[in-house]
Amino acid sequence: MRVSTIGLISTNYNNESFEALTAERTLPTLMFGGKYRLIDFAISNMVNAGIRSVGVIAPYNFRSVSDHIGTGKPWGLARKVGGLFMLPGGVYASREKGCRFMIRNLVANRIFLEKEDADFVLMSDGSTVMNADYTEFIDFHAKSGTDITLFTKKVPGREDGTYAVCENGRVTAIVGPDQGSDVRVLAMIVNREFLLRLIDTFAAMDFEDLLNVVSSRLSAINVDCYEYGGYVGIIENLNDYMACSRDLLDADIRAELFDSERTIFTKPQDRTPTIYKSGSHVKNSLVAAGCVIEGTVENSIISRNTRIGKGAVVKDAVLMQKCVVEDGAQIRNMICDKLVRIGKNVRLEGGDDKPLVLGKETRV
Repeated sequence: MRVSTIGLISTNYNNESFEALTAERTLPTLMFGGKYRLIDFAISNMVNAGIRSVGVIAPYNFRSVSDHIGTGKPWGLARKVGGLFMLPGGVYASREKGCRFMIRNLVANRIFLEKEDADFVLMSDGSTVMNADYTEFIDFHAKSGTDITLFTKKVPGREDGTYAVCENGRVTAIVGPDQGSDVRVLAMIVNREFLLRLIDTFAAMDFEDLLNVVSSRLSAINVDCYEYGGYVGIIENLNDYMACSRDLLDADIRAELFDSERTIFTKPQDRTPTIYKSGSHVKNSLVAAGCVIEGTVENSIISRNTRIGKGAVVKDAVLMQKCVVEDGAQIRNMICDKLVRIGKNVRLEGGDDKPLVLGKETRV
């Protein structure tokens, strides 16, 4: 069966638990893995499945999204037919964990859904870390004949997000955390014509989330469940971000996420190779290009153009681009945003239950 699919990614949500890291950016544009942004995974997953028309619902303060994705060229979406579309989001971004597609945002962007002559709409958030083969997911939905198929993963023990109760592959309930299911909803595919009718019917419920609407109508809507078996990094708070960053230090997880057959693309920034000077020591860490390492780095993620001075020690940390850790400084269990500078012989350490965060351009 030959089917066509368009993509829709929501970035119009935020979470105050990220403190200074999301003060000037939306969560999906948070740096990850030394050279990526979280949204790179969502866009790349769609492009790798052959989707050539992707809409990104932007937040009101859309600068960080626009600056990173531009015209979509790194993902092959700077096209005459199809391409990447920046779509307007509401002034009031969702702050409810698990709420990603408010009806009002879908109504406001109905024209995007109308003008693309596609069978299906694949919808996801912009901050889940995974390298998913959506081709299999699309084929599964096409063969099922249902209105909606949820892309899910069993994730026990969490206190956030939206979950599905499934029986023999059919969704019987959509619930919150601690309500009898650990089957987390990560994405969904919807028949385009059905989605248009749905948002027209419930247009007045503008601040309601799409999945909440679907949940209230399950007796009349056919919803199937597709279980994903690969790695998933769910990032809802600082501890999640640190845990997923540390996961990158696992060779097997790294190999799965950055599979050579399904590339995760990002905005290119050409840099010279990193210089490891005499006396430097790096263990179990990822270091991006353009850095100068003179001290010790362990169990850390170091982004582009960062400098670690002589005698400095960086452990269990995430340093975003253009940070400087001066000679003799020691830091542990920290997240440093861009352009942070830590002075000579300064010692900083986050708690084991929560990393210490330094906002952009902080000087210590």
